Amino acid sequence: ISKLIFEHKVKKEAFAKQIGRSRQTLDNYLNGITKIPLVTLEKIAKYFNLPITYFIDDSSAEKHNVIQKGKGNAASIYGNAVAGELENKEKEIENLKQLLKEKERTIQILMKKNKTS
Repeated sequence: ISKLIFEHKVKKEAFAKQIGRSRQTLDNYLNGITKIPLVTLEKIAKYFNLPITYFIDDSSAEKHNVIQKGKGNAASIYGNAVAGELENKEKEIENLKQLLKEKERTIQILMKKNKTS
């Protein structure tokens, strides 16, 4: 992230504000003092127009801790695990929620139609 900030000549203060964090919190992330929550990592990836997997070194056998969005629980991602799977699962869940809403709306319409018949 530090490399991206440097290469894109981004001002840390403005960048921190853009991702919804203070400059101090950003510095803590960059210095490894604080782990970056997944939701923040997603914002950083979006800011630089990168896939979130850019930040995961899948050639390493080291364990990486990522805070799950909105949960506060730690999920472990190991070397060959793909962080994109988390993103894909989130998208799939969102699509299923939308599908469920459409089905519920259809059922309501059919029930109203049946009552008036």
